[in-house]
Amino acid sequence: MQPEPPPQPSPPPTLFVVSFAATVSGTVDAFDPVPYAERLAELLSVSPDNITVTVSAASVLVVANVTTVDMISAEAASEVLTATNVSSLSEVLQVAVEAVEPPVISAIVIMPPPSPPPPPSPPVTPTD
Repeated sequence: MQPEPPPQPSPPPTLFVVSFAATVSGTVDAFDPVPYAERLAELLSVSPDNITVTVSAASVLVVANVTTVDMISAEAASEVLTATNVSSLSEVLQVAVEAVEPPVISAIVIMPPPSPPPPPSPPVTPTD
């Protein structure tokens, strides 16, 4: 009887991120990312904690990254964003959306930390 092979390690977890860029009217200083993220989360049926918002000048370029735990959820979020027109987004997000870029889905593999090194060997003491 042969010994069973050691179990294979589980694959590292993967997160999926839907990046969505919209240009909205106004200034960077006047833009409040918190309600924007909350409204976007409501539209996509995700937690606001799963959305990061980066704002830069261009009127106001808002890049929202929506983190999901599986590809099906990422695709669903992407489909909602693709199907929602600019005027509807303006209404939902309560900002004047001027333009949007198509959403992009990325997979991020979460690598586990490296294993700690083995403990040092005890010192060898000479015997007489």
